Amino acid sequence: MITKLQTFSAPYIAETQRLVRLSEEQETAAFVRTRNSGAEDGAVDIVFCGPAVIHEGRYFQDRPTEWIKQYHAMLERAMLVPLAGYFAYEFGYQFEESRWNELPIANGQVMFRFAELPYWYEADHKARVGRICIAPGTTHNGIQNSLLQKFCAFIECASPRLFQSGNDRSSSNNLAASKVAMQMSPGQGNGCWDRDEAGYIHTVEHILEDIRDGRYYEINFTQRYSATSSAAPPHVFSALVESLSPDYAAYFKFADEHVISASPELFLRKTGQTVQTCPIKGSFVGSVSGSEWEKLKAEHIMVVDLARNDLGRICNSGWVRVEEQCYVRKFGRLSHLESRIAGDTTHTAGEILRSTLPAASITGMPKVITVQAIANYERSPRGLYTGNCGILWPDGGFQLNVAIRTMRAETSADGCGWRYTLGAGGAIVADSDPEQEYRECVAKAEPLIRHLQ
Repeated sequence: MITKLQTFSAPYIAETQRLVRLSEEQETAAFVRTRNSGAEDGAVDIVFCGPAVIHEGRYFQDRPTEWIKQYHAMLERAMLVPLAGYFAYEFGYQFEESRWNELPIANGQVMFRFAELPYWYEADHKARVGRICIAPGTTHNGIQNSLLQKFCAFIECASPRLFQSGNDRSSSNNLAASKVAMQMSPGQGNGCWDRDEAGYIHTVEHILEDIRDGRYYEINFTQRYSATSSAAPPHVFSALVESLSPDYAAYFKFADEHVISASPELFLRKTGQTVQTCPIKGSFVGSVSGSEWEKLKAEHIMVVDLARNDLGRICNSGWVRVEEQCYVRKFGRLSHLESRIAGDTTHTAGEILRSTLPAASITGMPKVITVQAIANYERSPRGLYTGNCGILWPDGGFQLNVAIRTMRAETSADGCGWRYTLGAGGAIVADSDPEQEYRECVAKAEPLIRHLQ
């Protein structure tokens, strides 16, 4: 956290619904859950709403480096005031001209989008206290002061109205229901994938041929889902946080989009000179043993090695360490293998991101070759999905998740609802079973699709 803040006490609010309701009448809002991975302390929810300066960079084919200039200008502002937002998956590949043709990027695609936070509310769930924080050097004109008073007045409210959803969120919604949704073809129902089950399995079979031919060892293959829904984005986000309790949740409301991230995975957290990553790889339902357990461990350790190598590029020599490896984390119906890796560095946030993006767990081994294969086998840019959501602090610290279990929403074409897009997939290795990989994709997407029904 940054120093020299102006802070004052405010009522403690634990419920995500109440916190996210702050966004209802504002054009810009942010919710970021921060956590020290591996520590016993609880999460801190950071909430902002109100007018904000927005920094964004878009890729245009006729001026492909313009967004990089906008990114460096944003980093200069990040030295003065916190920024909350996201980087696209393609962000990390566009700094070197030699790599421009590796990925499909849509003309006008957003590469990053962050909002400045002149003030914010923190709910500290370990200490069970709330506080208002004002960024150092923030100038409060009349409008800002008025809004800050409204912000405080809402927090003081003893029992603000909670979100009411007309959709049934009962436990009767299950994996079978989402499997039907996944098999919809375009034009059927209100949602569809860019591949049906047969197409997904067929692609995995081709990937396995690449692996047998020695092209790569492991690759993260994903696909996209899109749907229209009457469920409003803040309602969906609140329901996901309530049902999944994601460690690195994030919600951003911009003028033309909503970002809903219920991510369980930490990409990078920098505090002082310590940088930490917690890759997730190896997913299963229930319990596993024997050859299946060994497969999951092998799949996971390859990602750990890649993450260690990425940190080694920016950490002091000999100071990259695996603090804990292959422990099991529960996330909804699924369990994952997770490891915690840390190192010490004197590099700036910009240097660290340039050297490590994108995350090891959503590319493959070796990274450069698998990125090229991903571009070949996937049908569209990933954009927000498998990018990174989080917060940048003026002291050079930051926290970014891996934007899995993440959706983007915008107003539907008819103006009567919302258009949601999300992605899901998993790691393919030599002994992967194509049908099992498809079922894993279903299981990962199910909690998100269920809340759109």
